[in-house]
This record gives sequence, C-alpha cells and structure tokens, in this order.
Amino acid sequence: MEKIKQLLKLVISTLYGVEVEANVVAAPKDTGADFATNIAMSLTKTLKRNPLEIAEEIRGELLRQAESENGIVDNVEVAKPGFINIKLGDGFYKAEIAKYQKDFLNNISQHEYLDKTVICEFSDPNPFKILHVGHLYTSMVGDAMSRIIEFAGGKVVRANFGGDVGLHVAKNMYALLQHVDSISDEMTPTEKAELMAESYVEGSTAYEEDEKAKQEIVEINQKIYKIAAAGEEIVAKLEEELESSEGSARGNVGKDLLIAKVYYWGRKASYQYFEDFYRNIGVKFDRYYPESTVAGKGLEVVRRELKNGVYEESDGAVVFKGEKYGLHTRVFINKNGLPTYEAKDVGLIFTKWADYHFDKSVI
Repeated sequence: MEKIKQLLKLVISTLYGVEVEANVVAAPKDTGADFATNIAMSLTKTLKRNPLEIAEEIRGELLRQAESENGIVDNVEVAKPGFINIKLGDGFYKAEIAKYQKDFLNNISQHEYLDKTVICEFSDPNPFKILHVGHLYTSMVGDAMSRIIEFAGGKVVRANFGGDVGLHVAKNMYALLQHVDSISDEMTPTEKAELMAESYVEGSTAYEEDEKAKQEIVEINQKIYKIAAAGEEIVAKLEEELESSEGSARGNVGKDLLIAKVYYWGRKASYQYFEDFYRNIGVKFDRYYPESTVAGKGLEVVRRELKNGVYEESDGAVVFKGEKYGLHTRVFINKNGLPTYEAKDVGLIFTKWADYHFDKSVI
C-alpha cells in the first residue's frame, strides 16, 4: 500500500504541481481491484474541476508511471463519482518478495541450525479420504519452513503422518465392500479418488443412521488394525488358508480375505493419489509414518504409563485426565482396546525419536 501511495503522490505532483497524501484503502470486493482511492474527489476543491475528469487524468498518468516501475500496476479503473480502483500487477508482488528476501538474508544466520537434525512433519492427509485446501496450505507452509531451516544449516527430515487405520477407514471400507464390483486396478487415479470420496460419505451416513451398519463398521475397524499390523503379506496367507478351509470357517476366511484385498487396494490408491498431488506442487517427503506403524508403540507406552499412574482406567477405556493441568480428559485407548489418535500420536513421538534422535521437532 505504501508503494501505491508514493506512486500516487508522484502522479499528482507531476500533473498538478501540488503535494498531497492520497488516502488509499482496500478496494470493495465487487470491483476486482486491490486498492481504491478518493484522491480525485479530494482535489476537486483545490483544482475547481469535475472529479471524474481528474480521476481519468490520474488514471492515465498512473498507468504511464507504472510502466517504469516494472509493472507494479496491472489495471486502473474510474468509478463514479470519482473513485480510482487499482489492480496490482505481477511486478508489485515480485518487488515485495525481493524486499522480503533481502530482509530475510540480512537477518537470518546461515549457521543457526548447523549440525542439527530437525524433523518437520506436515501435510498429514488420511488415506481413504480426499485432499482439501487445508492440505495444500500445510504442504506449502511446511515445505517453506523446511527450506528455511536447511538454509540455516540444518539437516531436515520431511515427515508425513496419516491415518491408514481408524474409524474413518472402516466407514469407507464398509461402503467399498458394498460396491466391490466397482473396484479395479484399471481405474485412473482420479476415478479411484472419486470412488473413495463417495464411499466415505456413504459409510459415514450408514454409521450415523443404521445401527446394524454401525456394528459392522466397528467390526471392520477391529479387523483392519490386525490386517494392517500383519502387513500386505496377509493377503497371500489368507489365500492359502482359504484353500484348506471348509464350511463356516471358509466363509469367515473368505470375508477376511476380501477385506484385506480391498484395504490394500484403497491404501495403495490413496498414497498414489497423494504422490501425484505432491509432485504437482513440488513437495517431497523423506519419511511416511502411517498410523498403523506407530499404533503398537503408542499402545505399549500408554499401557506402561497406566501402571505408573499417568493414565487412568474409565468405563473400560484408558484416559488421561488433564483438568489439573488446565487441559481436559482425553481417551487414549477405547473400550474395544484400540488406540485412539492420541495414543498413535504418542507412538509417533517415540518412533520419530528412535529413528532420528532429532534436535528439534516441528509440526
């Protein structure tokens, strides 16, 4: 804004030989401009002229002056009774970035993080769910922070933590299993993403409105934890088991096999979808931490600290009562014995430390 004020001051001095400070404000949204000024109307009394005529003269000179300022102004429009609406050009933003860059280089030490390992965790999308603008925001901010720390001499580990297990996966899986014939490896990444988006909505609705479906989703959730913990090789093991099974046992194994196949299909499709997104925006990661890989550690730590009095049992669940610390009660292990997000986060912290013995963790 200050640059535009200075430019307007120069324009008015050039045109009318008077020194005035222009009042510049954010332009109304419906104008499509960035800034607006009523300086033409303010000059009416001094110049004894029509404000629209003054505004048009200022418009022309402003565009002329802006040409020598590397395109800081893209367009200028006049509106009755004499407002001037200014749309900034690329040159303005380039100049601001260059100024920020100069200030940044002058004020940051290139040795502040020398010989230090910093783990930066960002983006964190959940498999079986769709990316949204929040993921774009944190991906860009996280990458920018990582680059700044690298510039300051640090060794950066870019980490990505996402929920490949949990109730959101079970809800999606419930719907995918209802439409298993729609699933194919031949689908494009976009088609796979759209199918999972639709399935999540369908599964979430069923969970809220259908008690029978809710119970089935809870059961699928428990199975998914076991399937994820066993790794993708469980598919081959279940196929072998199916060959030797009979009767009702064969039916149960067949159901588990189908769940495992659909789960790993969706998981792979999700990570491919994420990779395509990151490639398009120029962001890379050194390490993915799916929740399934840290959930076990989280359970281990929470159960250990339960014995030490950090956590408490409550209605079959394990909770942390944080009121005495100015926090609130959170569940870490639910009544079904499954870790909540909080317990997985505990597992993530310990796993990160074991992997990198970092000096600083940024989330």
